[in-house]
Amino acid sequence: MSLKLLGIIISLLSCLGLYLSHPNQIFLKTQLGRYSFYIALIGVLLGLSMLLYALPLLVAILIWLAIATLVWSFAPLLMLMKRSN
Repeated sequence: MSLKLLGIIISLLSCLGLYLSHPNQIFLKTQLGRYSFYIALIGVLLGLSMLLYALPLLVAILIWLAIATLVWSFAPLLMLMKRSN
C-alpha cells in the first residue's frame, strides 16, 4: 500500500475518532473516552506526517485539511439524514 493512501486512511479514521470523542456528537449515545481522544489526536498527527513525507508540503496540508473538513462536515449530516427516514 502506498504511503499516501495509508496517510489518507489514518487521517480519515482519526478525524472520525476525534468527532466521536466530542460531547456533542450524535452517532453514539455517549462520547468516547479521553483515551480515545488522545489516540485519535496522535493518529491525525501521524497521518499528517505521513502525507508530509510522501507529498509536497502544500499538497499534503491541503489533502489533510480536506479530509478533516469532509469528515467533520458530513458525519453529522449522515446521522440527520438517517434519523429522518
